Parts: sequence; C-alpha cells; structure tokens
Amino acid sequence: MLLFGASTVLRSYWYLVALVLAGMVAVLVSALRKESSRRTLEVWQHRIPVVGTALKMLAITRFCRILGTMLANGVPMLGALKIAKDATGSRLLGEKIAIAAESIRDGKSLSGPLSQGGLFPDQIMAMITVAEESNKLDKVLLQIANTVERRTNQQVDQSVRLIEPVILCLVAAGIGFLALGLLLPIFTLAGSLGKH
Repeated sequence: MLLFGASTVLRSYWYLVALVLAGMVAVLVSALRKESSRRTLEVWQHRIPVVGTALKMLAITRFCRILGTMLANGVPMLGALKIAKDATGSRLLGEKIAIAAESIRDGKSLSGPLSQGGLFPDQIMAMITVAEESNKLDKVLLQIANTVERRTNQQVDQSVRLIEPVILCLVAAGIGFLALGLLLPIFTLAGSLGKH
C-alpha cells in the first residue's frame, strides 16, 4: 500500500514534488555559500565515524607534507604556513594555522596553537614539539605525513570491507520491500477471488 501510495502521489502531484526538491536544493546551496555554514558542515563531517577521522587526518597529512616540503626547500616559516593553510582544504585547520602563524610572528612556538582544540592527535603534537625544539621540523613533518597517510589508507580499506556486507543487506531489504509491495496486492486479490 505504501508503494502504491507513493506512486499515486508522484503521478498526480509530480510538479509539487519537483518544486519542493528544487526549493530544498536552492536553500542548501544558499546556505553553503556562507562561511559559517561551511564551517559548521565541516564540524559535523568530523563527527561522522570513520569518514570524519579520515577527512581530518587527510587535512593534517596535507599540512605536514606541504609545510615540511616548503621548509626543506628553504621557504621561510611564515610563507610556508600561508601556502600550507591555503592547501589543506580544511577551514578548521586553516584557522589553527593562521593562529600558529601569528604565534610564530610574535616569536612563540608553532606547536602551542596547533595543540589547542583537539584537532591534532596528541602523538603527532608530541612529535612536532620535539622536532621544533631539535630544529628538525621539516624532516619530522614529512615522516608524520607518510605515517599518517599509510595508517589512514589502512583504516579506510578495513572500514570499506566492514561496510560492504551492511550495504548488501540494505540493498536486499530494499529489493524485498519492492517485491513485497508488488506481490502482496496480487496475493490479496487472488485470495479474495478464491473465496468467491
């Protein structure tokens, strides 16, 4: 009954359904043009299990690789931070990098601002702090990028293997629902004809 009801609504009021969908898309696009909305969306993305962690670690990997490469090639710290900030693809991380650049400009450390807010894992922050003190920041950043990238790829592969059976079950449930929706009226009609 639900399937036939949805079909009737789509056939009779398709223009209203199309209008509502177009309105929802327009509202979504308009909201995503605002900086605050995009920032909020990124915060919610980071809360998604597995996917959020992967996106966050991907941004950290980009930051570490680009900053490490720039520093290794003799680019000044402030210039390297500006390039890394623009290349991470993360507004949250970009904000941290901007604060870190101000800290460097004031003669303070890079690791202090980056450690606030919980965006960087403690293990990575410990490595950055030690590298900063020992003047080996470029090498350690590249090592961090390689290690994090390898671990993230492994985690994503494992997650995909775990999700595949769930997707198959959902597809099977959807096909079963459609089949039941199509066959149940036929069986009901056949039953009522058999009584007559």
